[in-house]
Amino acid sequence: MSRGRYPGKYAVLAALFVLGTGLGLAAWKFIRLPFRNPWNVTGPLTLIRFNPANNIARFGLVVLLPTVLLFLLVLAMRDRSVGVLFFEPGAPDYRPGPRLTRGVTVLLAFLLIALAIVAALDFPTFPSDAPVMDTFHEGESLGPGECLAQGQAPYRDFVFVHGPYEDPIRCVLAWKLFGRSIASARTLQSLNKIVGFLLLAFMLFRLFQGDWLFTFLTFVLIVFFSGPLAGPFFRNPIVMYFPERDMTAFAFIITVTYMWEALKAGKAGGRRLFIISALMGFFALVPFAYSIDRGFYNAGTYAVLVFLLFIAFFYRKGLRLTFISSTLLGVSAGLLVLGFAIRWQYVAFFRFAFLDMPRYKELMDGFVYPIRSAFGLRMVLLIALVIFWTGYRFLRTWEKAARRFMVAVRSFLQEYLVELTLLMLAVFSFRSALGRADMGHIQYSSAFTYLLLVFIFIKHYLSRWLTGLGGRKVFAAGLAIVLAVLIGVDAYRIVDRDRFDSNFPVVKGYEDSYFIPDEYQNASTFLSGTLKPGENFVTMTNEASYYYFVGRPSPVRFPVVWFAMPEQFQREMVADMEKNNVRYVIYRNRNPVNNIDNIKNVKRLPIVFDYIDRNYEPYRTVDGTEIWIKKEPGFVSRGGYSNYGSNPLLLHSNAVAG
Repeated sequence: MSRGRYPGKYAVLAALFVLGTGLGLAAWKFIRLPFRNPWNVTGPLTLIRFNPANNIARFGLVVLLPTVLLFLLVLAMRDRSVGVLFFEPGAPDYRPGPRLTRGVTVLLAFLLIALAIVAALDFPTFPSDAPVMDTFHEGESLGPGECLAQGQAPYRDFVFVHGPYEDPIRCVLAWKLFGRSIASARTLQSLNKIVGFLLLAFMLFRLFQGDWLFTFLTFVLIVFFSGPLAGPFFRNPIVMYFPERDMTAFAFIITVTYMWEALKAGKAGGRRLFIISALMGFFALVPFAYSIDRGFYNAGTYAVLVFLLFIAFFYRKGLRLTFISSTLLGVSAGLLVLGFAIRWQYVAFFRFAFLDMPRYKELMDGFVYPIRSAFGLRMVLLIALVIFWTGYRFLRTWEKAARRFMVAVRSFLQEYLVELTLLMLAVFSFRSALGRADMGHIQYSSAFTYLLLVFIFIKHYLSRWLTGLGGRKVFAAGLAIVLAVLIGVDAYRIVDRDRFDSNFPVVKGYEDSYFIPDEYQNASTFLSGTLKPGENFVTMTNEASYYYFVGRPSPVRFPVVWFAMPEQFQREMVADMEKNNVRYVIYRNRNPVNNIDNIKNVKRLPIVFDYIDRNYEPYRTVDGTEIWIKKEPGFVSRGGYSNYGSNPLLLHSNAVAG
């Protein structure tokens, strides 16, 4: 049989993929690692004694097993037989479209910018996409913002989980730019969203090497998957979306495209190499100043890329010093930006973000990954597919290089550096969905997977098909019609649904009372008028927005008390309450976030609630908000905090009953 006629090639690949994923799924429920909970955290997984690492191990087996089987098959096959598996007919390599005149290029650039802005304006600004504010999620920024504005140091005096810019800095910056208000914070987040969409558009332009046709097509498909451009045709459920903080990943990918371009042209040296390597290092570390999880994803991808690039291209004398020094310079610059963002509290930041939070967050809020749901299963299979495709391409390169590993790595990076980068970001970002495995986290953790799938399909298959048929012009004409309809209809929706006002409420001059629910306004007004100078309050409702409403910073290190779940953090919180004259406690209200995941806060924070129950008493209920006051000196204690040294899990009957 000739190498060009091997009808079983795709059947073999399909069989390997089905066999690998099938075996992984069959073994899914049998993978059960030992359960440990050394910090006595309470969450959905601890109640069923489920180790969160089970999700990672199960996921890893399913997505990697097909590629492992492919590798083993290639090792077992002889040279002649393996050749037919990797033979590909003489299809043309990807080539960007023809160069256009300057005037046409400017027009297309303007249209792409307009499309990005229209899509951004028509896309909800999570979590502030409703007139009535989300006191929990928006409070995660407003509360820490109040702490930062009043001089507290990040992570040393107050902690937050998303990131320095995403949480406190964003609000403080908005208040400096537009005035202190919720409308200002929402406006700046919408501006961040627009910048993110513009960076997404430019990133796609770079991925396709300046091919306008495929840039527009990919942008439309990606935004279609995330909802806002689907409206003119049918109701499309949101299957993915890019949060604003993904702009840091877009910037990193853009930098990688310049490195790939230089490697492919054989011009990765001198000043060009220095600048590109420095930017790669910068965009690997600076995301920590925006979002901690995005920082981990970018830094992990960067670490792998730097290693591969060094051993494949920059190990030679004359290049290695330039490469290493420049990339370390970029990392140092990113570290300085991070230091400025956290007010130079490196030690406190590292301890919480790298040592403490990873040890208990998923025990606190994790779920068993929903592999039996259609959405959960689909994402695992899609990630397995892109890993399988990338692994197949590497093995094919390895065979062409006569199984010389370093030659294969060098050739593979010259051809597929961008695809490899997108793959690592897709896998790393899905880590969030393996922890908090609910629909929302799976959706935003899937974005890079969908982006990679669309990119692979268009670059490696559709472009060849269009080139073979000579159909670029016809396809472009059809896409132009679709774009005209999309931009026109969505522009109308922006006007018809007052999207401009919802994105930029500061322009309309909305007061905070427009966004804050009435019961919160009344309770906050009561506390503002009751608190005396030097007195403080704590909210046990998980809503850090109260600190913004009242205009006082949190007197404890955990504005969102949910994150104080480990025993040592509960004791620290009690010590802070004793030290900082906490006169009042918002004990609970009618918001379900008091009982996240249907687990009452009194069960999650027994030490803190036991201290409150012993030292405070009910004082006033304002529109469903229950406020407690500290008992006067001389009251008879029922044990006191001093007893916790011998029995740190002592529960109080009143709080449990409540």
